[in-house]
Amino acid sequence: MIRMLMGNVRMPDIAFFRREDLQGGELPKEPAPQLTPALAVEVLSESNTEDEMRIKVREYFQNKVRLVWILDPSSQTVRVYDAPARFRQLTREDTLDCPGLLPGFSVCVGELFDI
Repeated sequence: MIRMLMGNVRMPDIAFFRREDLQGGELPKEPAPQLTPALAVEVLSESNTEDEMRIKVREYFQNKVRLVWILDPSSQTVRVYDAPARFRQLTREDTLDCPGLLPGFSVCVGELFDI
């Protein structure tokens, strides 16, 4: 759980924190610290709405998140946001990578949904 700057608590499905962004290089022990992940990943479920996801993405960027990935199992696509209203959509055949944030990480989008 992450406490946003505006006070809301969010639970991304995956959050990546760079050690150099953490005070003392470690995650705080408190249950919902005010932290900013470098990357927040959300996996859509049937109950998620477009409005809900738009709000989450906006809040992440207000909290200074660098990237947001939204995985959609139904369409087997990934939206890669680098700003609240700007994203590129990747399909099964595309490669998801993040050289500036996760050097060496690279995966075919389709593999994310073949699990």
